[in-house]
Amino acid sequence: MKTNEIYLLHFSRPYKHAKHYLGSAVNAQVRLEQHNSNSCDVNLLRIAKAAGIDFVIARIWPGDRTKERRMKGRGLSALCPICQQQTNNKQQKGKKQQ
Repeated sequence: MKTNEIYLLHFSRPYKHAKHYLGSAVNAQVRLEQHNSNSCDVNLLRIAKAAGIDFVIARIWPGDRTKERRMKGRGLSALCPICQQQTNNKQQKGKKQQ
């Protein structure tokens, strides 16, 4: 039996306050295809997509819905390698200007 995966989606630009979506599935890649389809069942992703916002899988962890719920209480930007890289780039740029 395959274990579930917890996946973090990173938005190409924020939708209001949202920059990420955290979910779980047996297969994160298959679930991403479902999210990108016209029959997406996640309201936030459907609205973001309609607003022209793309999203990619930024990170995957092993785990179930219980672990996913615990993770949702944290700041997702701190868990996102894309956001961390953007923060590091901004810090490096600021140091060069000083």
